[in-house]
Amino acid sequence: MILPFIPYSSEYYPTKETIEFFVWLNTNFKEDNKSAPVHYRMIDHINNTETKFKGLMASRGISKTTLVGVYYIAYLLWKGRKPNVKKFRSAIYVMDTITKAKITLSRVINLIKERPDVFGSKLEIVKSNLGDDPQLQIFHKVEKRNMWYIARGTGQSLRGTNLEERPDIILFDDIESEVNAGTDEARMKNLIWFFANALPAGRMGDTEFIFIGTPIHRDAIIYVISDGDGKGKKKLVNMGIDERYIPEWHFLKLPVAEKFPVDNPDDIVSCWEDRFTPKVIMQTYVQYKLVGMEHLFMQEYMLELIGSGQAIYDMDKINWVDYVDIKKSFNDLVFYISIDLRAKKDTERATKKHDDTAIAVIAIHRNTGHWFLIDGVRDKLSVDEALEWIFKFNRLYKPISIVFEEVVFQTLFSYILNKEMVKRGEFLNFDTIKRTINKLSVFKQFSSVVNNNAFWIVKKEDDNIYNDFVNELIDNQMPNITKMAILSEHDDVLDSIAQLILANLYLPEVEVDDDKNNRDWVNPYLI
Repeated sequence: MILPFIPYSSEYYPTKETIEFFVWLNTNFKEDNKSAPVHYRMIDHINNTETKFKGLMASRGISKTTLVGVYYIAYLLWKGRKPNVKKFRSAIYVMDTITKAKITLSRVINLIKERPDVFGSKLEIVKSNLGDDPQLQIFHKVEKRNMWYIARGTGQSLRGTNLEERPDIILFDDIESEVNAGTDEARMKNLIWFFANALPAGRMGDTEFIFIGTPIHRDAIIYVISDGDGKGKKKLVNMGIDERYIPEWHFLKLPVAEKFPVDNPDDIVSCWEDRFTPKVIMQTYVQYKLVGMEHLFMQEYMLELIGSGQAIYDMDKINWVDYVDIKKSFNDLVFYISIDLRAKKDTERATKKHDDTAIAVIAIHRNTGHWFLIDGVRDKLSVDEALEWIFKFNRLYKPISIVFEEVVFQTLFSYILNKEMVKRGEFLNFDTIKRTINKLSVFKQFSSVVNNNAFWIVKKEDDNIYNDFVNELIDNQMPNITKMAILSEHDDVLDSIAQLILANLYLPEVEVDDDKNNRDWVNPYLI
């Protein structure tokens, strides 16, 4: 969970243990900028003994790696014990790449070597290695025992580190980046590694796990374990992790400013006034704004995946209805099948990450004009597989038309569809749409449906394929469409629905025959 934010403008009093650390730090080492209250909060949170699972969701540039990965660890080695703990023996430090982790480790090694006046009376370096097994082994002359600081990269095993005991601390520092977490598959791989390898490397109930980072995606580890959107635990349960064994992390959120944007730049309350003055914060923001990337500023500095006012869809305006209830109103609905086709020709399955076909069944109410998502499928479908789904949906819902975009490949698909109708003896109408505006503009037009409480999603408990379609839509695609850019990795599900905005939707009235009970029945197939 993310703990309640304490305004930077409020009075803050660090604990005795934190004060001792900063006295040691500021007495022995000179930095360009003096420590700020935000740094006291960081160390206070790490020293907290109420939980073993602690997180810092922190803005870029506030020296979290230097403060925690270098000086705080060096302090524990020097002291030989952690505040409120009898002794300190070892820590494992993890970054997104082993190269970056080695750099932080080398800074600690150099710090100890270059400052014998601080460390010489207490510490003796037994071994320092920046090769295949990067580690620092220290002998504490006062405590009379060995201590270790070991570096690893995301994806590497944290076990088999030749420690005498399992580590006292495992420190995760920006373990995901755009490079190693740029796809759904990569993020899932990282998440599995985190729970299957990284966490079991500690002594459960004893090892302290400290997670430092900036959110880069809703499926990033930091966002999932902090339950940033209230769906983190659900994602882990869906992975097969028993809810009883999912630890509750306590995250401290530390944005660059108490509030941003503000009406008057002079009202900005900075987390670190020496480095991030109101002028610097505004200049940084303007640099992002000039290239249409305000959302990245909000993500990197304010820790919001989409900045305030940037998302075009109000997800709270989406309505939900059970299938059994909406089925009673099928006579009042007009059905359409809408296709965003990304399949390859013939029976060859698409393999690229963007080559997904999305087929949506949308029903529109004759009287209210409300849209209902009734059914759907999203997969790397071949043309033959896509045809099977289309004819299945046609038999189930009797759509008035099938809609897809008028581009070269999809025009070819209409030719294939015509042949298939003759072959099967099943005939259906289809219409093509031609885009005269870009995709983001189409999504913005569809927001008028969503934000006016006119979009409904049908709930089906036992339809996994449809539920995957819905989850992709509401978890990954719709929340990541902003006024300035499409931030979602995929947009196929949303596109299959929103493109109906461009179609000529026809809502025929229901014919009422008051005399139907007085007429003889006639076989319509009798010629």
